[in-house]
Amino acid sequence: MLAVGATVTFTCSVVANHDLVFHWYHDNSQLQGGGLQLLIAGLLLNLTGNYTCSASSRTTSKEGLASTSIVVIELVSQPVITSNDTRPVEHNDTATLDCVAMGTDVSYAWSRNGLTLSPGGRLVLSNGNRTLTISGVLRSDTELTCTGSNPVNTNTSDPFLLDVSYGPERVQITVSPEQAAHTSGTDASLTCSAVSNPAPEYQWLFNGLFQQSGQQLVIAALGVNDTGSYTCQVFNNVTKRSSSSSRNITVIEPVSTPKITSNASSFIEHNDTVVLTCVATGTDVSYTWSEDNSVISNGGRLELSASNNTLTITGVLRSDGPFTCRASNAVSAKTSDSFPLNVYYGPDNMKITPQSPVTRTNGEDLTLTCSTQSMPSPVYEWLNGTERLSTGPVFTISSVSMDDEGNYTCHVNNNKTGRNISLTAKVIVQNGGLGAGKFAGIAVGVIFGVIVSSVLICYFMRKYMNRPKAEPGTKYDANRSPRGQTASATDSEDGLATYENLPGKDQGTTHAPEGDATYMGLKLDDRSVYSELRR
Repeated sequence: MLAVGATVTFTCSVVANHDLVFHWYHDNSQLQGGGLQLLIAGLLLNLTGNYTCSASSRTTSKEGLASTSIVVIELVSQPVITSNDTRPVEHNDTATLDCVAMGTDVSYAWSRNGLTLSPGGRLVLSNGNRTLTISGVLRSDTELTCTGSNPVNTNTSDPFLLDVSYGPERVQITVSPEQAAHTSGTDASLTCSAVSNPAPEYQWLFNGLFQQSGQQLVIAALGVNDTGSYTCQVFNNVTKRSSSSSRNITVIEPVSTPKITSNASSFIEHNDTVVLTCVATGTDVSYTWSEDNSVISNGGRLELSASNNTLTITGVLRSDGPFTCRASNAVSAKTSDSFPLNVYYGPDNMKITPQSPVTRTNGEDLTLTCSTQSMPSPVYEWLNGTERLSTGPVFTISSVSMDDEGNYTCHVNNNKTGRNISLTAKVIVQNGGLGAGKFAGIAVGVIFGVIVSSVLICYFMRKYMNRPKAEPGTKYDANRSPRGQTASATDSEDGLATYENLPGKDQGTTHAPEGDATYMGLKLDDRSVYSELRR
């Protein structure tokens, strides 16, 4: 078979070709021209038929014949697909597609996504396979092609995109920024998407109330009142179907810096109970307590309330604290300032320095220092027995004497706790040393006494040795002078009446005469000087 428009050449061959005459015939109709070959360019459909070559000799008049036939057919044009429904609805509609191609004896075949279709199920081929019927059309029924062919050529249509309407389905809401909770004052945008053909219509509802149309909803400066359910409703105007999806948005007010308050400004150790309350603004605030950077849990003297915003401390101690409170929620966290407790305690752990007994030498200085642990600072009072000596933690005696020996008591009182405590130190004064000034004065006095005593002894010894000797039995008149004259008390050489006791029954002993005369008793047998220094 030859296609329309093709060129064909017929050749006639004979054994002897000299002196021959050639004629060509088409279906017994002689064609113009002659020769061994017949050339036909631009074949037409009517040139289909039998072609005969006649060869005759001019000399013998003999003729030979040879015949052949050709079929001229029209080429297949590119097929074109048409549909009865330009937008069938998925699952609902039936699509009928026709394939048309020009050409002779055209045969048709259908393909989908490059795969040849066979009749069966939802697919029906008819009209010599020119018509394809699809029942319950699907969105996957797309990119259909039709191929037209005959013995001389094959041609394929352009892909036919069957516009199937479907959806909406798989509706999704995307929130930006995507997070579990949003901080008040920030912005958020909600975008809705759905699988649908054609593109659907979108509407937004907040807690069931219409807000706006459009695929995106933008909320500027979120507030706590914006917490709720956001619904995107999607509608396909061709399929007449709708679908929806919802998302919850939580808007949280960030926590403020928490503040700790107390049930009292001060407390007495072991006696009082402390109640600390942590307060912070914000949404869904959670509280955590710490002491010295260690998280507190329930137990012992420490008790947390159900919401953890209150901390109760039973039998407060001076070592309790400082405390901090941490407030947090899903979007923020802040910690309070450190909160110390003003706990009054003591006095206790008292001591006196230096430690009792305290020994000092006569004339040295004495300093006693009393210390104790107490809040607030206590009142110090020093006592010697019941005698109140001084106040303040330090007690001092300059140049102690034997009279200062004894017990010294430090009495401490805390006027906040109402507690008091006393401690006694024993002070011992030794007589083993004197101060430099006193020692010098005593030394001078002793030397002076020795000198005076020596002079007097010499004086009286000289007078004694020079007195006249009395006759036995003669009574010595102490009032008479050696010349036999009576001397008055003022006649003595030093202007003072001096009496001398002569040895008698009690030798070595002087006796004081009557009157106001100065009397000095000397024991001549013992010339040593005795001085007893006593404080």
